[in-house]
Amino acid sequence: MKRMSRVCRAAVMAPILVFCSCGQTAEKPLGPSTYETAFGLLKEGKQDAAEETIARGVQRDQKNQRLVFFMGVCARSRWMKQDAAQIFHYVVKLNAETPEAKCSALMLAIDSQKAYEGSFGALEKLQQSHPEDPLLLWMTAVACRELGRRGAPKAYSEKGAQYYAKLLEILDPGPVL
Repeated sequence: MKRMSRVCRAAVMAPILVFCSCGQTAEKPLGPSTYETAFGLLKEGKQDAAEETIARGVQRDQKNQRLVFFMGVCARSRWMKQDAAQIFHYVVKLNAETPEAKCSALMLAIDSQKAYEGSFGALEKLQQSHPEDPLLLWMTAVACRELGRRGAPKAYSEKGAQYYAKLLEILDPGPVL
C-alpha cells in the first residue's frame, strides 16, 4: 500500500486536530516502547504497520512529541505534504525548542519553497548535531529528494544519495523513501 488508508489517516489526524483546537490531553502518557515498537517495524520494512502503531500511540497521547514527529516523518516520506504540514505545525506548537520541532519547522520552510537554501543548510547542521537520530537523517534525505525534484542544483540529489545510503545502513529493507 503506497498511501495511508483513509481510515488510518483519519485516525491519525483526528486526535491532533482535536487537541490543536481544544487542548485535550491523554490521561496516561505512553512509555518509549511505542516509538521503539514502531521503529522496529520500520526497520523490518513494515512502514504500514509502523504507521498503525504510531497512530494508536498518538491517539492515546497527543503530547508525545517524538511519536507525533515520527507520524509526520512517515507522512512526508510518502509525499503527503499537506498531512505532514499539519503534523509538523503541531510538533512545533508542542515545544519549539526540540530537535523534532526544529526539523519540522525547517521542513515546512523547504516545502513552502521559502528560503530553501538556508533552511536546508540549517537542517543539515541540525542532523549533524544529532547523528544518532534516524528521523532527522530521514527528513534530510527527503529534503534532498524534494529539492532535487524541483530542479535545484544537482548537489542536492548527490547529497540525498549519501543520506539515503546512511539511512539504509540503519533500515535494512528501507521504508518508503
